[in-house]
Amino acid sequence: MEEEEKQKEEQEKEKETS
Repeated sequence: MEEEEKQKEEQEKEKETS
């Protein structure tokens, strides 16, 4: 479950730094 949360956060960060 922690891995999924980390991946979601990474995707959100990538979208912001797009």
